[in-house]
Amino acid sequence: MDIGGLMRQVFELTICPSDYNLSAQLNFSHHGPEYRNSDETGRSGYTATAAYLSLRKRILDFREYGHLDIRGEIRNLFDRYYESMNDCPSPGRSFFVSVAYTY
Repeated sequence: MDIGGLMRQVFELTICPSDYNLSAQLNFSHHGPEYRNSDETGRSGYTATAAYLSLRKRILDFREYGHLDIRGEIRNLFDRYYESMNDCPSPGRSFFVSVAYTY
């Protein structure tokens, strides 16, 4: 996919073994060299691959009343520096935990 001169490819792997009420998702996003100007000059030589990992576990299932999940996520798994569009730097490795009730 080409977004304003920035080459970006996304790969995703999701595993959901239903016997364990668990799901895992691994995402890779590759950002290739970009052009700084509309006439395709000033090309940046930078490339980066960002990886994200998330795990979700259903901890309570109330059948017709909903369910309770806990989720953990690691963003920028390899702690690499990269820039998104408009030269905006990415944060370093970060961790998130959430609890969600869905009915």
